[in-house]
Amino acid sequence: MDVYGKRMIDSGLPMPDDKSGEFDVMGLPQIFSREPVLKGKISESILLEISLPRSEYEELGRGVTNDFIIFGSFGILLVLMTGTILSWHIARPLTELAHFSTRIASGDLNLKVRSDREDEIGLLHSNFQKMIDGLLIERNQKESRMSELKTLFEISNAVNHITESE
Repeated sequence: MDVYGKRMIDSGLPMPDDKSGEFDVMGLPQIFSREPVLKGKISESILLEISLPRSEYEELGRGVTNDFIIFGSFGILLVLMTGTILSWHIARPLTELAHFSTRIASGDLNLKVRSDREDEIGLLHSNFQKMIDGLLIERNQKESRMSELKTLFEISNAVNHITESE
């Protein structure tokens, strides 16, 4: 009889301290698993024991494997789609800004950085264009000031030349 006194068992029951294993019930292999569900402080823990015929256990294992493959494939597809979307919407505009910054660093300030986006990347584009415009204004002011200083220098040289010859 089993521990419940309900059926005959060909071989002896597994030891109570075994967590999992296999035994025969009337010639049919059974897979079992025991886990403590209520840990006792004063008395022994209550164990939950589940046993299935080997064929059902193997079928359950195949089902879990198939589910894992399906959900794993779905997860991989989801990761690829998310990566692609992030690449389109975040990485590409940031790469464009990096390209613009390289051109500006080489002295090309005749760029128009525009974006129709209203998010942080659109704000970056807008602020980038404001910086370019500010640099252009400053460069034009310095060129104008340099032209004025050059003219004053030429006048000064001319006046000095005239006074020396007299």
